[in-house]
Amino acid sequence: MPQLKAVIFGAALHHRDEDRPNTPIAETSDIQRQAFNEAFAAAKLDWHWTAQTSDLLKLKDDPQRMRAYRDADLTRINVTDSTISALHKAKNGLYLAMLADLHFRPRPGVVETLDLCNRNGLQVALCTATTMANIEALRTALGDF
Repeated sequence: MPQLKAVIFGAALHHRDEDRPNTPIAETSDIQRQAFNEAFAAAKLDWHWTAQTSDLLKLKDDPQRMRAYRDADLTRINVTDSTISALHKAKNGLYLAMLADLHFRPRPGVVETLDLCNRNGLQVALCTATTMANIEALRTALGDF
């Protein structure tokens, strides 16, 4: 019988997936949404994302999400791809600053799983498309759990 050698956590910083509710290490969707909204407000856009906008989180990355949101309404067509790039940069800065101010716990079961892996010599990996800056910010925000 094959023996388990590693545990891979996925989607460390992404949206809550109703089909896989315990996938992320920590739930950060609300923080991400707040950072988007602050970036939109700073750019004087009347865009405002709510939890109901979460379908956009199924798209691969932030610029793709913003383009889809823009393209869904002709009144938003004046927002260029270069503006979206600037919004993305602003949103990331805001998100990292917000995480730096937080101290929160991992989702239920994460600490226990990490302890179990450590006790049994299992390797732990993280599979994500996010940046190392976001991963480090999350690690800092989680602190010594």
